Amino acid sequence: MTKKQGFTLVELLVTIAIIGILASIIVVNISGARKQARDAKRQSELKSIQTALEQYANLNNGLYPSDLSQLSPFINPIPIDPMTGQESCSKHVCDYIYSNPEGDTTHYRLCAWMEISSNNKSDCGFKIEN
Repeated sequence: MTKKQGFTLVELLVTIAIIGILASIIVVNISGARKQARDAKRQSELKSIQTALEQYANLNNGLYPSDLSQLSPFINPIPIDPMTGQESCSKHVCDYIYSNPEGDTTHYRLCAWMEISSNNKSDCGFKIEN
């Protein structure tokens, strides 16, 4: 009888199982890295919007705009949340929230929902107030 060359079925199944486990670990890590990257982008964009708000106020006697569309001369295009337009936006607020507390245009509140660092979904995950 001649000896056959090759792998047994058990060896192949074990190899496929190991590759599957490693692939699932990598996918989970990549997903977390993407969330962190989107959160970093949100924070950076909110700081850019804050700079544009301050420029607007300097030219308008310390008054801030009633909405972000008035910032187009200072920041164009006006940043939008990285998740805007994606399916998961139905579960979370996917917009930067800008408001003038109690209609007072001498103050503003700017915030965004964070995917990782925000545990309380009832409040802004990252906010800038003036």
